[in-house]
Amino acid sequence: EKVARQQRGRFSSKLVSKVGSKMHAKSQTDASMAGIEEEGDKPEEGEQELAQKKSSGVTMGAMVAAYKAGGVAAVKALIVGNKEDKSNAGGFTLWQKKESMQSPEYLEGRHAVGQAFLDIFASRNAWAVKDFDFGLSPTHAVKMGEALELIVHSSTKPQLLQHKLRVLSLGHVQMGIKPEFFPHFGTALFAFLEQVLGNYMMFDKATEEAWQWMWDIVIAAFTHHMVSAARLLQTVGSSWEYIETNCDINEISDRFFEHLFRIVPVLQEFFTKPKKMQRVMFIKAMDLIVRSVADTKVLEVDLKAIAMRH
Repeated sequence: EKVARQQRGRFSSKLVSKVGSKMHAKSQTDASMAGIEEEGDKPEEGEQELAQKKSSGVTMGAMVAAYKAGGVAAVKALIVGNKEDKSNAGGFTLWQKKESMQSPEYLEGRHAVGQAFLDIFASRNAWAVKDFDFGLSPTHAVKMGEALELIVHSSTKPQLLQHKLRVLSLGHVQMGIKPEFFPHFGTALFAFLEQVLGNYMMFDKATEEAWQWMWDIVIAAFTHHMVSAARLLQTVGSSWEYIETNCDINEISDRFFEHLFRIVPVLQEFFTKPKKMQRVMFIKAMDLIVRSVADTKVLEVDLKAIAMRH
């Protein structure tokens, strides 16, 4: 536990350091742009050509005008907007994963974000640590960082967000997580945002409202998928239990293979073992499928092993 606390401390320090570095870089950019504004001189022809090359067609004069109108953000928007494909004019620029996001520095930062959130949640919800070993797994911080990243990067892609949340919901149902736990996550999330962004005066009312809007969408979809997943898990388990208890498994197995070979005759040459052995294989396969619904380890280990044999 002592080592774990030390590691969490290092992750939190790295997170603060990273945010501080970015804020320092931003302040330097602001200062540079302010210097341009104060000079007010028209750039020389050579400088203007260089600026045009660097900004892909955006002149220094246009950058100064944009800065006067909206600050650094307006300059960035001007440059990025000028680089966009004209064929997509009028459409939304959807998020695309950048190569830099796979760099060790980015992955380390995402890990630090996940660990910082886990620390805040665990400090406020001792029951989660006790009942679910929350935050104790070495990979939990990585997964939490990925989950937060998913929420942000899927905000403009509703279909992708729904798909990812549906997959996540199944894993949470398998772990025994209930929808009524989510308000605790929301409270911890906003405490985390306030703690990290508040130090740099970046957690204002508009930022809080934007995150609340996003969180409401996520929590509504996640709750819906969790309820559906729980119902489906129950249905699959109870129906297979009924078959095992009330039906002749051997007869079902024989009928299964008869139907399989009738619709795909070529498969019959792969099943050369006696019918009795086929029945055993069928029962084991069905049992694995049903157990994998409620146990991700079965899905990751046993079914993959069967796939390799096939």
